[in-house]
Amino acid sequence: MTRPTDASDDQGSQQGPFRLVKAASPVLILAVLFYVVVLVSTTVSNSDTFFHLRFGHEFLSGHWSLHHPGSVTPFATRDWVPTQWLSEVAFAQFESWFGMAGVSWLFGLLLTSYVAGLYLCVRAFATPMVSATISAAVFVASAPWLSARPQVISYLLILVTTSAWLRARDDGRARWWLIPLFWVWPQLHGMWIVGVVVNVVAVIGIALDRQHDSKRIAQFASIAGLSALLPAVTPLGPRLITEVFVVSSRGDYFTEWDAPRFTEPTTAAAAVLVAIAILIAMRSQTTPWSETLLLGLSSVWLVYSARTIPVALAITAPLLASMIGRSINWPHALDSREKSAVLVGSMVCLVAVAGSAHHSVTVGPDRPTWLSSEIHMLPDGTKIISESGWGGFLMWKYPHLALTIHGYGDAFTSSELDRAVRMHEVRPGWEDDVEATGARVALLDPDSRLAYGLVHTLDWTVTRSSSQLELLQAPDRK
Repeated sequence: MTRPTDASDDQGSQQGPFRLVKAASPVLILAVLFYVVVLVSTTVSNSDTFFHLRFGHEFLSGHWSLHHPGSVTPFATRDWVPTQWLSEVAFAQFESWFGMAGVSWLFGLLLTSYVAGLYLCVRAFATPMVSATISAAVFVASAPWLSARPQVISYLLILVTTSAWLRARDDGRARWWLIPLFWVWPQLHGMWIVGVVVNVVAVIGIALDRQHDSKRIAQFASIAGLSALLPAVTPLGPRLITEVFVVSSRGDYFTEWDAPRFTEPTTAAAAVLVAIAILIAMRSQTTPWSETLLLGLSSVWLVYSARTIPVALAITAPLLASMIGRSINWPHALDSREKSAVLVGSMVCLVAVAGSAHHSVTVGPDRPTWLSSEIHMLPDGTKIISESGWGGFLMWKYPHLALTIHGYGDAFTSSELDRAVRMHEVRPGWEDDVEATGARVALLDPDSRLAYGLVHTLDWTVTRSSSQLELLQAPDRK
């Protein structure tokens, strides 16, 4: 509610506390931005970052095309669709220009944009301190999934999309800019389909709210409909839409798609935030259908998988702000000075990231000192039994290797992924799978089942070892 110009005595008595909390809110947001600087400037270690870089370089070099991307290993033969090509090219280009410090800075840009976007989207519905508190809580709860990967873009755009529909519900203005957004988004990351679902659910909810006439609802519905169809006219064509359903089947092979563990602190924090929104909605007599349906959607994503926890939070954040904003009779209009402050703080954060990353960024996971010299001795095209956790880094750092598995499951057929699971979990038939690869070298976790099986069942030899990795050699063929 906007504060009236003829303030009453009660409103005047609120002015002092309001100014105090308004002054405190930037401190909280600056603390989050400082955490971004610390997080980004120390290391780029997520394995998935590196396979995105490798793919991006393949596109930049002209070795791959959008309609016929290749494979970095003969063990991945699926005719896949590059659903993240635009962001991968951007990451690879920054690496070409500035090295890994550039990749670190681009990651910093993503996180800073997420923090700033989170605050501004939430701030449209609530007071500064409420907005800062929700933003900080959502950022912390999402932190395990905020790595140098294109998925951060989707988390931000899901947040923006949810906020846009809540504002459209309040002011009746159609956000036509969502249409071009849904043309670009499917080329940045595959979670654009979540945005389509948000569009549909929001429009249904707004229609049930009965605040707008049929003409306005028709405009909203046309935005949702066009947004669902636009991915088919991107450079990737209609296959981009069908790929969503194929890729969803890969979830069984990767732990990030497992059910969330609510005993973990950040997951528990996410559940608390969603639960608070649900409790407020249950206690309120005036919760709109638009909020009820979107809150139900966020609850589904919360329990669907670990990877979709930030999706649930991105939807919940503006919902929670809207609910609290209605219950607090304090002014919450966002002025130009506050927007400028957020922009300036973000710019300072990016300058700090650029300076610190250039001097201190560490590349890749903690690895043994012998790894580079041993791998460089292997001839081009060496088939090597690997693990998905190390696959992204290995395919980026040592492009001459032919890895049996890496972390990008979309490039593998289901049978190829099944083979990798059988080998690494030492299921019946794993010995034949190892023989069928033709690999004579393996690079594995020394505590893995496969490393144990290779040594004690197939008589492989450990040639190098550390607490992180073992290099194994197959016995001479008789």
